Amino acid sequence: MEIITSILYTDRPWENQLNLFWYTLTDSFEVRGDPSCGTHIHFSPVGGFTLAQLKKLTAFVTIFQPAITALIPSGRRGTDWCHANAEVAEGLRAKYMAGRPVLLAWIEGFSDKSELWENISPNKTVAWNFRNAREGGCGTVEFRQPPGVVSNAATKRWVAIALALFAAGIEPWLAYPVAAPTVEDLKIVLEHSASRIGVSHLLSFDGESEQTIPINTLSAEEREYITLLKAQKPSIFAENLERRGGRGSSP
Repeated sequence: MEIITSILYTDRPWENQLNLFWYTLTDSFEVRGDPSCGTHIHFSPVGGFTLAQLKKLTAFVTIFQPAITALIPSGRRGTDWCHANAEVAEGLRAKYMAGRPVLLAWIEGFSDKSELWENISPNKTVAWNFRNAREGGCGTVEFRQPPGVVSNAATKRWVAIALALFAAGIEPWLAYPVAAPTVEDLKIVLEHSASRIGVSHLLSFDGESEQTIPINTLSAEEREYITLLKAQKPSIFAENLERRGGRGSSP
């Protein structure tokens, strides 16, 4: 089952909307999680991304990706539906392995949004899906790594982490560590970013969203079938947003 929220705006009481959603859902249903479940968070700044912002976000999530993945619950890492972009995009992997100066120069050389998403998100089953940010798309970047959530608190936690990643990624103040960023480096960045955008009270790194209720273990055949379905499934959220002819603010 897939549940899609309405567009949430960070300059409005979006937490209240989630409170109402979870109250309504849990009043009638028992919510369970499964290893195949995930939480996908779409976000964009007001007016949509500029090419410069997409380049900065691409560089940030690529350089910090190992640390970001370390924050993801162990059962969600390495799944077929949210691989790190550099594991899928050969050009990105080659530039990443060549070193940070080569990677940054390559990203900076993209001439338009289409060239960026074609090289960074060759398909949508990656950790960071830039395909909707193309010209004519709905204008969002999609963070696909968070696990399925079974509570209001876990939902808000992952929204806060996604917002902090997004805000840090497009801001000019960020200075990268000289060495490969550690999880502690990432936490410092996220805490600073969360404080600046007003979501510090939701941010935590305690693994709360690993507390799901397993349904069962997927067989190899079930996993293959779900992978096929996910590859073929359109993004209903993105299509709805495109039909509206507008862009959301943040997720």
